[in-house]
Amino acid sequence: MDVNEYSPLLQSPVVSTLEATGTIPGTLINIAKNVIGGGVLAMPYAFSGLGVSGAIISTLFLCLLTTGTIYLLALAVECIPAHKDTKVDSYSKLTRHAFGPTWCIVSDLVIACYCFGTLVGYAVFLQHFFHDTFFWVDNNIFGEDLFIDEYWFILMLVFAIEAFLLAFRDLDPLKYSSIIGTCGLCFAVGCFALQFFTAFHGTISPTVQWGFAPVTVRTVKVMPMIAFAFSMQYNCPRFYHELPNRAPGLMAKLGISSFGLCGILYMIAGFAGYFTFGQDAQSDITENYSPKDTMLTVARLGLCIEICGGIPIVNNPLRNVVITRLHTLYSRWTSKTQKPSHCYSPYSPNPHSEELPAAAANNLLTGTSSIKGF
Repeated sequence: MDVNEYSPLLQSPVVSTLEATGTIPGTLINIAKNVIGGGVLAMPYAFSGLGVSGAIISTLFLCLLTTGTIYLLALAVECIPAHKDTKVDSYSKLTRHAFGPTWCIVSDLVIACYCFGTLVGYAVFLQHFFHDTFFWVDNNIFGEDLFIDEYWFILMLVFAIEAFLLAFRDLDPLKYSSIIGTCGLCFAVGCFALQFFTAFHGTISPTVQWGFAPVTVRTVKVMPMIAFAFSMQYNCPRFYHELPNRAPGLMAKLGISSFGLCGILYMIAGFAGYFTFGQDAQSDITENYSPKDTMLTVARLGLCIEICGGIPIVNNPLRNVVITRLHTLYSRWTSKTQKPSHCYSPYSPNPHSEELPAAAANNLLTGTSSIKGF
């Protein structure tokens, strides 16, 4: 296979393609899965610090704000001339063209820290959910410890399966895992809502504030949670690069559709937990339910599927940043350590000649020298 041939499982900071490799439905579901994740568990706590009216307005405002940001990012990509040396398919490349290499390093560092921290959070969530789920299975089905001591092995098996998805170069092939993850999240959100209407008989907590909650320390704490719940801009240039018939307006339409779906799921989960527990809602809503709750265990399974579906999308920009930086360091190291060669041949023309590219190609094709002096 040619080293420059495009492969879905190889990563190179040099080889890329300007052709669209994605689809509109795939981009839509990938954006939605990139946005929504474990933050859904913190929505009841966030809503308790804002009140019902504040929660609705904040969610709608952030949906529109995030749509505006991805439209501007798509517009910025379009402002860069498209030729073979400027394939703006990542946030890193966009930053380099807009602000220069120094700010590109800063941007890469921020993206790496953000994505790495998110992946660590996902790993903690999975460990917590697997442990509690197997604890429930052992106590309510088998009556003895059968799986609780083996959950680490099962967790490692899940990560081994995830390793295949982490190798994909493009984001569009991940749409299938995104669909599965989104379905798992919808299932978990449905469990929280069903729990409110069945186990708690739809009784709304008396501590619920229907208007705007007074500004307290909790209000200051929950605002970053709401903003963090809609973050996906680091993948926006890649989504836009893969989009067929790409245009900033189309990207905005996909954004508002995806963010609208995420906003609905956030509000269902947030209000289900907030109406149930009021001001007592924890930052992880699963902590408010009894560990023996069957519905909670079922919801945990849905959340595990959701998190597994989101890991590859978050990993993609982190991998790109790491590989690009390693490639840059290696190139600088080799340029400093390699000694210039003073031996010339018909196949190694004089590097000072202005005819170098054409002459080199001609030499390789004909086996003769067309360089002056040979």
